[in-house]
Amino acid sequence: MYKNTLLTITFLLLFGALSAQDFSDGTWNFTYVTDAAGTDVKVRGTSDKGALIIPKTAHNALNGKTYNVTNIRNNFNSYCLPLPADGGADITSIQIPEGIKIIENQAFYPDFKYVTTFNLPSTMIGITGAYAFTYMSSLESIFCAMQNPFTIDVDEQFVTPNATDISKVTLHVPPGKTAAYKAAGWDGFKAYVEDVTAIEIVKSSEIQIVSQSSTSFFLTGVKSRVNVSVFDISGKNTANFYNVTTNQSLSSVSFQKGIYIVKIEDGSQVFSTKLAF
Repeated sequence: MYKNTLLTITFLLLFGALSAQDFSDGTWNFTYVTDAAGTDVKVRGTSDKGALIIPKTAHNALNGKTYNVTNIRNNFNSYCLPLPADGGADITSIQIPEGIKIIENQAFYPDFKYVTTFNLPSTMIGITGAYAFTYMSSLESIFCAMQNPFTIDVDEQFVTPNATDISKVTLHVPPGKTAAYKAAGWDGFKAYVEDVTAIEIVKSSEIQIVSQSSTSFFLTGVKSRVNVSVFDISGKNTANFYNVTTNQSLSSVSFQKGIYIVKIEDGSQVFSTKLAF
């Protein structure tokens, strides 16, 4: 059985050959760090290019253990791609998965000037330091899934020293949360949109949702029992199903016609998708 351990993201000032205590999953390189809380794993680089998708987990084939990602460390930009000489023209979006809690100072500074959109998952609790998202001169939209937004200084994280103009950026937040975000310092954006797109969509490669009729649906590809939650367009939790097995019929008879978010909890993993009834 795999032992889940906290995983944090960091980037070293210099890359070197992987030492005996480090490992790679073929795309990302990781290094162990042990403190009083136990063993964490820090990301030190990746060969991945294109849309930047931060990993949720890291698997070490040598010891058979899987580690969870919790932090994006400072200076992420300089040591993750490496970026091309044009400053990352091929990176236009950043996908940050559920499970990430902290983004540290200067994480995406200053080489992501062509990024137009990124998301902050519901598990985010803060951004430490400063300049985390400065120089994103092409930024258009931020999708925030936090129901209780953390306090932020937008000038410090986006504007200072220059280039990220938040007056041109639309902030997507969960339904009914605009006032809470503004009170926490998320102020000065071009527009505030309350919609379910702020809830991160993470699809499973195995589990699929099938609408059986106007009154029921079921899941395929479920290997063990899962829990299912359904949210309407306003973000209201409309239904919950527990210990669901594959092909089990789930009633949607009480649902009104519209778009819903269906979340599936499979052990430590959470998947979600949009579904029309």
